[in-house]
Amino acid sequence: SSSSIGEPAPRSAVAMTALGSKLYVFGGRNDTDQYFDAAGTLVRPVFANNEMYEFDLVGKTWTDLTPGYGGLLPQVAYGAGMVASIDKIYVYGGNQMR
Repeated sequence: SSSSIGEPAPRSAVAMTALGSKLYVFGGRNDTDQYFDAAGTLVRPVFANNEMYEFDLVGKTWTDLTPGYGGLLPQVAYGAGMVASIDKIYVYGGNQMR
C-alpha cells in the first residue's frame, strides 16, 4: 500500500536514484527544529529514518512507499548510497545512528 502526499519533510543526507520517469528517495536525516506540516500538526525532527518516497517526474506528485514495504526496507540510515538497475533499487552503506 502507498499513499499520495505533499512533499516529504525537509532532510539532508538522503539516498536518491532514478528509475524510468520516477525518482526514489530513501532515509536521510532531519536536523531542523520542530515545524508544522500542511495540516497544522506539530512534527518533531527525526535524526535518521528509513522512509522511502517516490517522485513522479511526469505527474509531479510524491508517494510515500514506506507503508507498502514494511519490514523490507533497510534500517534507518543517512548518507547511504542507492542505485537502480533494470527494475530493482539497491540501498547500501550509510550511518544508522539516530
